[in-house]
Amino acid sequence: MIGICKLFEGIPHVKIKRDIEVLGVSSHSNNVKPGDLFIAGNQEYIEDARQKGAAAILSSKGTDIEYPRPRELEAILASRVYQDPSRFLYTVGITGTNGKSTTTFMVQHLLKEMGLSSGLIGTIQYQIGEEIYTPTHTTPDICRNQFLFRQMVDRGMKACVMEVTSHALSQGRVEGIAFDAAIFTQLTQDHLDYHGTMEAYARAKNLLFRKDVKTAIVNSGCPWHQKIIEGTKAKIITYGKGGDLQASLPSFHSFETTFNVRYKEESASVRSPFVGHFNVDNYLAACALGVSNGWSLKDVTGALSSAPPVPGRLEPIDNTLGISLFVDFAHTEDALENVLSTLHSLKKGRLITVFGCGGDRDVGKRPKMAKVCEKFSDYCIITSDNPRSENPEKIIQQILSGFGPSVKYKAIVDRREAIRHAVSIARREDVVLIAGRGHEQTQIIGNEKIPFDDRVEARKACE
Repeated sequence: MIGICKLFEGIPHVKIKRDIEVLGVSSHSNNVKPGDLFIAGNQEYIEDARQKGAAAILSSKGTDIEYPRPRELEAILASRVYQDPSRFLYTVGITGTNGKSTTTFMVQHLLKEMGLSSGLIGTIQYQIGEEIYTPTHTTPDICRNQFLFRQMVDRGMKACVMEVTSHALSQGRVEGIAFDAAIFTQLTQDHLDYHGTMEAYARAKNLLFRKDVKTAIVNSGCPWHQKIIEGTKAKIITYGKGGDLQASLPSFHSFETTFNVRYKEESASVRSPFVGHFNVDNYLAACALGVSNGWSLKDVTGALSSAPPVPGRLEPIDNTLGISLFVDFAHTEDALENVLSTLHSLKKGRLITVFGCGGDRDVGKRPKMAKVCEKFSDYCIITSDNPRSENPEKIIQQILSGFGPSVKYKAIVDRREAIRHAVSIARREDVVLIAGRGHEQTQIIGNEKIPFDDRVEARKACE
């Protein structure tokens, strides 16, 4: 609890009408808790915040505290209210088009095995100790971040691993966070509906590495990696092709990958529970984080060998049909190619792929996703993903424009029916991939979120 006068101490041009104490701070009325200070960027949400128990309101006029541009104060106020909690945690930020979630789970497991109990903030979940929260965003807003960090510190956590999106970076959502390490996975086409160009997309990612970060860990196999670390003052460790950490002699199996890892004079043989060449890079990123802390490569690889699977990331679905059935989050051209090329190399029968593209998102990737699917799949089923405000049939037609004349496919708008069809036509030793949504438990159609989990539907289809 902190008094308003003390909270705004040293900030010029602030008008305080009454000095009361607040318990927390929020900039979104949906997140307001009783006793909070509400930062109103828009006057229309003030009454909602009051009804939810806001103790004080900061806005540009007519409230308890007035400031010309209230949202400018969000980072400093949140840091003060929650006592700058990231300073008491070993904080790792992970950014990249694909691989963020898997790498985040790997790093969290590594830190835990090395004695640093770690919270997690990301696409799949927010985790504090044994408590799991459903995320509102991959990277929350400033106030929510500081609140979650404070919960971690209060519960004795020593570290936090978080996914940091390009949207969050460009919108300043991670301001006020002290990052010890930043990891870059890779950059491929996505979110151009928001950023416009790949160059602008890269500049957004680069913002993480221009912060006061101690260690920058980057995938040197990505052609954008030099742009990503431009201007950084951090110690740089590279991994992947031409990097400080490299993998050799990879061998891919249905439920694991084996390879050798080298770092300086150290080497180790690895048996990873994660499938595919793309997960070798994710593994190397986690390894690089480990050795950057002075831990031996042997200890790091030993810790990572017991890492659990990541929900919705090439997640196998048990069945009695004799087929290999997987659900994956792949929703970009590059991610889909990574997953499909892996499954193609492992298949004994056919590869059947179910996928779609989200509405109100990058239109340019839709035909490209089709071309990738055609390249590796024996049969394609195109369906709805999260159509949002767009007509799902129109999205499907844009995907179909990327197919060649000889591709075998079927378009089924209803995703549940598409999954059932895929399972019904699969024969023993076939591989079925349901791509695009992974761990998601709702489907967004129009303005509604309808309960829908690909993993649940796949199990029902098998029954």
